[in-house]
Amino acid sequence: MLLKNHSHKSRKVATKVKNTHNQEEYRCAIPLVPVWPKYFSKWNPQRSIYDCSYVKNLTELKNNKIVKILRDPNVSCCLHEVIRGKKDSIYTLTECTPLLNDIEDVGEREILLVKCNNHTNFHTNIPIKPAVQEKIKYWEGISDEEKPFSVFILGIDTVSRSHAYRSLTKSIKLMEELDFIDFQAYHSVGPSTLSNLMAMLIGLPRAKVRGTCAKDWVTPFDSCPFIWKNFSETNYVTGYVEDGSQSFNWGGQSGFVNQPTDYYLHHLFLSLARTRGNIRKNFIKNPKHYTAECITHERVPEFLLRYSIRWLEKFANTPHFFLSWFAYPFHDDIYSLANFDEYIARFFEFLKSEASLLRKSVVIFVSDHGDRMNFFNSKSFESYFERGLPFFQIRLPDQMKENYPDIIEAIQLNTRKLTTPFDIHHTLLHVLSLNTNLDRSSKHFEPERKDRCSLFVDMPSNRTCASTNIPLTKCLCNAQYDKNSKGTSKISPGFANELLAFSVSNLNMKVLKFKYSQLCSKWNSSSADIIYTRYISQTKAFSELLIAFKANPGKAKFEARLKITKSAGAFINKTFTELVGFSRINKFGEQSWCIPEETDEDKEMKELCWCKI
Repeated sequence: MLLKNHSHKSRKVATKVKNTHNQEEYRCAIPLVPVWPKYFSKWNPQRSIYDCSYVKNLTELKNNKIVKILRDPNVSCCLHEVIRGKKDSIYTLTECTPLLNDIEDVGEREILLVKCNNHTNFHTNIPIKPAVQEKIKYWEGISDEEKPFSVFILGIDTVSRSHAYRSLTKSIKLMEELDFIDFQAYHSVGPSTLSNLMAMLIGLPRAKVRGTCAKDWVTPFDSCPFIWKNFSETNYVTGYVEDGSQSFNWGGQSGFVNQPTDYYLHHLFLSLARTRGNIRKNFIKNPKHYTAECITHERVPEFLLRYSIRWLEKFANTPHFFLSWFAYPFHDDIYSLANFDEYIARFFEFLKSEASLLRKSVVIFVSDHGDRMNFFNSKSFESYFERGLPFFQIRLPDQMKENYPDIIEAIQLNTRKLTTPFDIHHTLLHVLSLNTNLDRSSKHFEPERKDRCSLFVDMPSNRTCASTNIPLTKCLCNAQYDKNSKGTSKISPGFANELLAFSVSNLNMKVLKFKYSQLCSKWNSSSADIIYTRYISQTKAFSELLIAFKANPGKAKFEARLKITKSAGAFINKTFTELVGFSRINKFGEQSWCIPEETDEDKEMKELCWCKI
């Protein structure tokens, strides 16, 4: 799909980077994974419909006012405000004020909790705070055409490109109508949400984040150079909302001491979790799949989409940066995405109707990685590709299309080139550099750096995983996707057993080097435990293979990537020259309960340890 190049009297030329690289030399080709692969597990999205019908709609928020819906003389209602404490893990509730009238003005209160006997509803107001009012005032007198471009990022956890296409048919169709640009070679830089968000939002690899601004697992992230700080410093209104425990608080991390953006709802989800925390246990056996993820009668993803629409309507004419990230139920239940296609499509219908947003906003729809433990039931080779190739599309503002034809030309050239979250981060910096009304000077911005490049310039064609911060364990450059391959037909049973023995031996050695190794059992496997083996890339010098296998105790499932050398086209005694790495490909739950989560190494080893005590 190509963007139309609109004409405009005042055309501007974006910063150019001349691509001097040979188009063929060292080129990274990313295989296109089919939407409906041959080894696809049973498609059953209906089983994932979460039900919030047990939550009574008590009230609704309209025009800054709480309006009673439940009118029962025998039911008394009161209103709390949920207030963020001194850090992310703390919130307080104000005294519950009786709702004596059918309509109550909430004033400048932001997060609201209504209680009517044993029933509760949550609501979110979007008040204009003093700091936000100052930002709005800054832009007074500047015409809309002269204001800088805004940024809206819609992110959904655990969505590969293929999974988006099979699950979001209505949404994808609307995105095509809106001229979104599909990046077919977008590659994750790690298996976890945290690594990919650090790259996109901070612009640093996880190791550098730990070496600088958040030195360990429990150090708050306040000192890190999040991209929204760049926007806020230039008087953009900023917002970051994410449901659940949130990526930067997950697993015992400390999140933020100070509120990171102008609008931030983490304390809402803390209060929600503690209010409805027992619901999932109470209804776990109910076929309707009751969930704790309910704001009112409304499920959390619906709430976040509606909040995003309200937020964008409120600040449509003020430069803004807004990130809305959806974690649940999508992270835990991969089938659930298809059930929310209708609601996501409504968001894009809203966007389609908002001319001012389309004219001035960069809109990004992105994920962090594909599913690695649920969707394919760890039985197919396709899962290896999907988990490393998340969904990413971008829509450019109409004004940018008119004023910067070079950007339109360049971005179309990049859709099949290797791209990463670091490139999104650099593109966001490029968006800021286009702002001629701020003190920030665009001449100091470098569109291309050693390990990243703005999507607005013609990217080098000789990029590799090594040059773009992609771990070799996960690298899909030039990987071979053979849709006709079956089981282990390309690798003999004897060789497969050698692969298994080598992998299990190295897995146990890796565990032995860990500081808590004395707490972990030794893994063992037999030939019957091999799930699949497959070549994934072959060169004149070496071949790389994958082997997926079960291991006991605990019925664990692992995947090992191996490299073996060749001489004159033949293996040198099938000698393994390198164990590239391991991945855990099924849920491990409480199997590694004895390992604390104090460091990133601890988190990695929780996937590889079976506690023997």
